[in-house]
Amino acid sequence: SPARKPRQALSVHLNEVRDLVEADFGNFYGLSLNPELARVTLRFRVPDVGEPALFRRMMRAQARVDAVLAADVDYEEFSVETNRPDGTGAVGQYIIVADTTAIRRIDGADVDAWLEAVKRSDDGGETWK
Repeated sequence: SPARKPRQALSVHLNEVRDLVEADFGNFYGLSLNPELARVTLRFRVPDVGEPALFRRMMRAQARVDAVLAADVDYEEFSVETNRPDGTGAVGQYIIVADTTAIRRIDGADVDAWLEAVKRSDDGGETWK
C-alpha cells in the first residue's frame, strides 16, 4: 500500500537521525511519521540550556533532519518535541510545528524568522503561540 513506503523510508534513516541528534542536540527519544497528518515528529531531551539555546537547537535539528528525510519521506509538516529548556519535565512539553516550505526557506539560519514561521507550545500542546 502507498502508506507503507514512507514508513519504510523513515526507518532507513533512523540510525543516522539518532546519531546526529545525540551528537549535537540532546538525547534522542524518537522519530515518527503520521501519514494522515503528513507530519514527521522528532523527539529529544535537552539539559539545562535556556530557552534561546533550546529554540536554536530545535530549529537546527529540524533543518538537519529534514535534509536527511526530504528526498524519500512524504510529509508536509515537521514537529520537534523536547522537555523544558531548564532540563526538567517530560519530552513533549515544548513543541514546535513548522511546514516544510518554511524549514527549507530558513534552513536553520535565522531563529527569529523561524519563530515567526512556526506554531509552538510550551505546555505540551494545551496552548499555542
